[in-house]
Amino acid sequence: MKKVLLYIDESEKYADINIQKSDLMNEVKNNHWYLIGTFFDKEKQSTFIQQAKDYYIFLNEKKMKSNFDLIIVWDIKLIWKNISKFFEMLEWLKLSKIDIYFHNQSINTSEDNGLLYKYAKIFSETEKRIKSERILNGLSKVKSEGKKLGRPEKDVDHIKILKDRDQRLTIREIAKRHKLSVGKIHYLINRQKR
Repeated sequence: MKKVLLYIDESEKYADINIQKSDLMNEVKNNHWYLIGTFFDKEKQSTFIQQAKDYYIFLNEKKMKSNFDLIIVWDIKLIWKNISKFFEMLEWLKLSKIDIYFHNQSINTSEDNGLLYKYAKIFSETEKRIKSERILNGLSKVKSEGKKLGRPEKDVDHIKILKDRDQRLTIREIAKRHKLSVGKIHYLINRQKR
């Protein structure tokens, strides 16, 4: 008998809480699963996977070694933020030997021979590669236009810095006076000596 955990989205963005609960409870009854608990998506700043991990740890701390084998989610779009996060979630679930079931899509990772995991991995890697290519293309375009990348340099009065050094001011005092870092002052003084 599978030990299951229900995931309910309280935002009601896609479905009423009562509809989610009744659909998922029917699924539990029809499949003769044992319900361990329900966790609600209350913290919008926290991801689904973080909440699942927290719940898993909570059950371990309470010495409820039964834990759970399956998380039931009403719809995949409730937890789909981006493909990389989705793949990260699937990876953690796989390592923790926990399956996930998406009610509306009838996708159960315990029965799909790892297909969802494989496709998520492919799409995640593709998404990362596309983002990386876009960034590199953008950088090369900016460089080809002759624009300088990075933090703009401050106008530095080298002569005043050298005069301050000749007056036996410490590097820190010079840095403070000119509002520059100690490292930059060292660099400017050593460059002048060469």
